[in-house]
Amino acid sequence: MTYEAGVNISQISIMHGGRALFAGVSENEKPGSIQVIDFEFKKLYEIQAHSLPVERLRVSYDNAHLYSAGQDGMFGVYQIIDNTPGKKDSKEHTSNVNISPEILMES
Repeated sequence: MTYEAGVNISQISIMHGGRALFAGVSENEKPGSIQVIDFEFKKLYEIQAHSLPVERLRVSYDNAHLYSAGQDGMFGVYQIIDNTPGKKDSKEHTSNVNISPEILMES
């Protein structure tokens, strides 16, 4: 089985437990998007996260959040919601850290 992305993949991060993987991809019109791909290599979701290519992707230890950093200087924190039947909703995870949808960093 192969995955024909047709795009440049800069980063890959896999959920703990192997439910899905996240790929930082770059296309001409979408230079810094993040794709969610299942292990049948079907694209489940895509978000335009950065204006330049994705530099780093990491999944939190509890699969509750995806962290991304791009060449545009933006650091993003995204909530992961697993809609698999029988799985606990990631909203039940508790955290003492207030999470912003995005943080703009300039040098």
